[in-house]
Amino acid sequence: MTHAHAIGLALLILAVVLVAVLTQALPRVAGRVSALVLAVLGVVWLMANGPIEGGTLVTLTSSHGITDGDMLSVAAFVVAAYTLVRSLRR
Repeated sequence: MTHAHAIGLALLILAVVLVAVLTQALPRVAGRVSALVLAVLGVVWLMANGPIEGGTLVTLTSSHGITDGDMLSVAAFVVAAYTLVRSLRR
């Protein structure tokens, strides 16, 4: 992993932690904003994780698949969906 990718990963983790803190502090408004931010970060990570993707876990086509690196985006999407549902119920 290059230095730039390590910094990017650290910033992404920091953003996820910040979203979690905001969700707890301001649940109704921040929950929706947090869900949107997490979803956007998940998409950004899918586009930017190329050099550190790792092995293919699920093959979708002969040239596309879900890799180790994509799992962070999957986690971001799951947490975003949970956060959105939780904020709508409050």
